[in-house]
Amino acid sequence: MHTINYQNTYTGALADEQVMDLTVVRNQKLSLHAMTTDAGGGTLTTYYVFIDPITKAETEVTYDTTTMTANNLFVVVYDYKVPFLRVKYSSGGASGIIRVTGTTAE
Repeated sequence: MHTINYQNTYTGALADEQVMDLTVVRNQKLSLHAMTTDAGGGTLTTYYVFIDPITKAETEVTYDTTTMTANNLFVVVYDYKVPFLRVKYSSGGASGIIRVTGTTAE
């Protein structure tokens, strides 16, 4: 099981800040709880990450994007089929605090 417990305070617009990379088993579920104090809200995006076994080059494919508004909690359940998942967020305004917590099923 993986546990996410992430918090970041930022000033100024922020794009594609990586929260965590997760190595998981096929069809495992990830439950994410995300909230931002950013007056403009923001987005939380989850990517499948495919890694070329020879070159090690990474390809990100968007799985889901959740739009956040300030001070509202978002609960997102992902059910994915690749062994590598990346979570990123971007800000919608000038500054704020983002908190992302969650767990994967065993």
